[in-house]
Amino acid sequence: MIQITVISGPERRRVWTDQQKRELVAAVLAPGANVAKIARRADLRREVRSPHPCARRCG
Repeated sequence: MIQITVISGPERRRVWTDQQKRELVAAVLAPGANVAKIARRADLRREVRSPHPCARRCG
């Protein structure tokens, strides 16, 4: 099943609770974590999941 999120109002940014942030960080830091899968489950855009292009060049 495909999940679609429709944003219809002026608010376009998601508001994350502190608990949600802690859970995402803990999931990413877990041994063997697949960051791409975790990001997709959290419905994060590709731009947010990928490192900034400069990050590789700038160290």
